[in-house]
Amino acid sequence: MGLFAKRRVTRLLLQDESGRTVFDDRIERLTLPEDVILSMCLEFFGDPAPCEIHRGAAVSRALSEIELHGAGRFPVAGLPERLRRYFTRYGAYQLSVEFLEK
Repeated sequence: MGLFAKRRVTRLLLQDESGRTVFDDRIERLTLPEDVILSMCLEFFGDPAPCEIHRGAAVSRALSEIELHGAGRFPVAGLPERLRRYFTRYGAYQLSVEFLEK
């Protein structure tokens, strides 16, 4: 075992209904809608005007929920509402989640 452990990187691919790629990058580069971040901060922290720490925690939670859904290819309409709302700004029709070792 080396000094540096391999770490898992999650890659997302979002496509619109015509198959055009609207997002293809690491999960931490996904931009969540502002209203989603604010509603999560209110839900988890009771904070209607969240600081950067609460905002970061809400985003981290959202990204973890996507990862917990698992790897694979999914129609966005078939995802639970809680997950679907993370992709509204992209107009996504199809979601692909891939776990890579770096």
